[in-house]
Amino acid sequence: MQIQQQVTQKLLDKEIDWEFYFDFMAESGIEPEELIDTAQGNLDFAIKENIILEL
Repeated sequence: MQIQQQVTQKLLDKEIDWEFYFDFMAESGIEPEELIDTAQGNLDFAIKENIILEL
């Protein structure tokens, strides 16, 4: 999972674009729907816990 975390960080740092990110994750066996579901869960948690996110 380490490489996927590194790719996610590169996306957050704007070193790669969304198309590359989704292609890479799909090749790793993770579909975009799974990524979106995970992101939604993380966002819901942040809202519930009053966590401020920097984008």
